Amino acid sequence: MPESATTWESDVGKIEQAHHSSPIWDDRPRYELKNTKVGSGLVSISTYRNDSEWVAYAIERLNRIFQLPENWDSYGASPVTQGALEQALKLYLKLTENREMNELPQIAPTVDGGVALLWHHDERGLEVEIEGALQVHGYYYDDIDNSEWSEDVNIEWKVLHGYLDRVYA
Repeated sequence: MPESATTWESDVGKIEQAHHSSPIWDDRPRYELKNTKVGSGLVSISTYRNDSEWVAYAIERLNRIFQLPENWDSYGASPVTQGALEQALKLYLKLTENREMNELPQIAPTVDGGVALLWHHDERGLEVEIEGALQVHGYYYDDIDNSEWSEDVNIEWKVLHGYLDRVYA
């Protein structure tokens, strides 16, 4: 529970900057999105990402792809699941907090009812597919040194931070 808070309205709803007593190693302010509509549910999330443009973009894009019907690609694609939407938002905020990037990542539906987060810069890229609440797959490529990596990461997201650092190296 925050000791005090500053609240303001944004395009995505109410955002609260919480002021907690933090350990000395983590005195950054946290921003809390409370009861924000994502898909068919309301989510509350706490993040260090304080850039409302990035947060609003993600929520708007996720809500837009949630509206896609079954067979949205005319090849039998499944509609995006609520679990994939919520997990994608959490992962998006986790991967982008404390990171200076000039480009918003792409957020797209997958044919299996999941969400893809896509970062591409120069000849490098990171693609993360979220197929449910706990199923996450990462793919990294570097066309400069002809390397790539692909792995199911589930909830071990720290490895994705390292590959996203490489995209913008």
